This record gives sequence, structure tokens and C-alpha cells, in this order.
Amino acid sequence: MIQQAVIYNGWKVLLCAPSNIAVDNVLERLVSASSTPSTTNMKSKKLKVVRIGHPARISNTKALEHSLEALVNAADGTEIVNDCKKELAQSVKMMISYNNKTNTASSSNAHQRKKIRLEINSLRKEIRTREEAVVSEILLGANVVCATNVGASIVKKPKFNNKLLFDLVIIDEAAQALEASCWIPALCGKRLVLVGDHRQLPPTIRSPKVSSQLGFTMFDRAMKIYDSKTISRMLTIQYRMHKDISDWSSKALYHGKLVPADSVAQWTLKDLPNVTCNASLSADDYELINTTLLLIDTAGCDMEESVLSSGSRYNEGEASIVQNHGKLL
Repeated sequence: MIQQAVIYNGWKVLLCAPSNIAVDNVLERLVSASSTPSTTNMKSKKLKVVRIGHPARISNTKALEHSLEALVNAADGTEIVNDCKKELAQSVKMMISYNNKTNTASSSNAHQRKKIRLEINSLRKEIRTREEAVVSEILLGANVVCATNVGASIVKKPKFNNKLLFDLVIIDEAAQALEASCWIPALCGKRLVLVGDHRQLPPTIRSPKVSSQLGFTMFDRAMKIYDSKTISRMLTIQYRMHKDISDWSSKALYHGKLVPADSVAQWTLKDLPNVTCNASLSADDYELINTTLLLIDTAGCDMEESVLSSGSRYNEGEASIVQNHGKLL
């Protein structure tokens, strides 16, 4: 959708998601797709993608290459900014030197300190102006700007003079995002596409007192206010699981419209890529490997959960069962 919008329509796209990982996943696939020769009728055009966000929160190398900080560092105007910063450092050093002199009351010393202070203020202003110009040039020249919902607030800053108006705003995992955070990118463009599934997990809200209010997302609101047949499109083919597993959720949640792709409809563990079935397997082991769904009761088996400092839970005992099951092959 992003490629079509940029290449055929000439649109500028803002891509957002509630988490950094979600943004980076889309960015990585987008960059990979735009750099690979297409076998379809897609025109050949490399997308100019910029990732807004602190480098420490960007999860992979490809995303880092397109980060705003990396692009700013590589920009032509940055060299002048660095020269100004060196001059600023020297001026600050001179000011400290004059402040440390004993004869601070002399008129010549006071005049010199005032001159250095004006120089420092002038350099700081020039650095700020030039840095903003470099950032503006990069963002205005990009086809696609990527950020978290909250991180998208940078494009509304006064320094851009409302020049950063996007033709299309896309919010991925919108059904797991707080509605308030979605309004930040939503107000940055002419068109809005929410991508997600309101039948799956809602936003994570720790306080039960406000869960009912904050748990109602922009995705939910749009589906409730407008005719869903008019504004929504359901992707009906899933590529993740066996038909016997997906049939339940399809009937329970999607009115039977969700169907498996032929490539996964009948696959089991032995059909996974790079798996070679052991010819010496017993009949019982083969049945375990060939089963669609296997439930193992670990109650009373001394397999307690552990909790990380982040709050995530894991169970090493259950993980070892899964590992041993895979090793049957």
C-alpha cells in the first residue's frame, strides 16, 4: 500500500505504530521490498525512508541506517554545524578562562567577556538554525516518514511551519494503540488508514479503573460509528496455522470468513522448512509429530513460572518440553 501510494500517486506517507518494534518491522520490510527488483508491474523507484526516534530505541541495523540522526550526521549541512560547535567550544573555554582571572573588575576584561558572551549566543543560534534546516530538508525530502504514534509529534513542531502535511497516514497495530496516541499522527495528514484487528488483544492498561475507557480504541470507534462495510476491508487469508486450528477462531470471531492459505492448511511440524522426518520414529512418536494440536498438562509437575524485571513471564520447564518434542524429528 505504501509503495503504491508513493510510486503511483506521488504521495508522502507517515507510517506509525504504538511500539518501536512494530515500526521497525514494517520499515525493514519496506526497505527490503523497495530495494528488490519487482517482478510485477511496479515502477522502479527507491523509497526515501526516514525513521524518527532515539537511536537507543531503534531495534535493528536497517532501521538505524534510516534514522533521522544517522541521516543528519551524513548530510552536507552537518559539516558546517560541526565547525560551529568547535568554535562554540573554544569560545566557552575562553569565557571560563576569563572568569577565572583575578582581575575581573577591569574594564578591558569586562569588555572582552561581553564580546565572548555575544559570540557564544550567536554561535548557539546559528547551530540551532542550521540543525533545524538540515532536519527540515531531510523530512521534507522523504517519501515515507516512520515513527511511533507519540514520536510523530515532532512533525507538528512550529519550526516546520505546517509544511510537513502528509497525503496518507497509516497506523499499524491500531487496535492495540490508545486512542489518544492515535490522534497525534491522525492530525498530520489528509487520509488515515488504521491497520489492525479489533478482535484480538486490546491496549495494555494496568489500571482496572480506566481500562473500560482507555481500552476503547480509535479502531473500535471507527467500526462503531461508521458502516463497517463501507470503511473497512478484511484480509481473509491467514498464513500461520493449520485449518483445524484456525477454523475455531474463524467461526467464533470472524463469521467463518477467515480461511487458511493452501500452503498452511494441512501442515504439521514435520512439514516445516528444513525439517527432515526421522525414519526410525515409532508409531506413537510419529503420531505426536503428525498431530495438528497437542495439549500437555503440566499441573503438579513442579514447573513454576518465572518473572523478569519487565514483568514478562516464562516457564523453562514447559519450554524444555517443547524443545524435546521438536527433537523427536
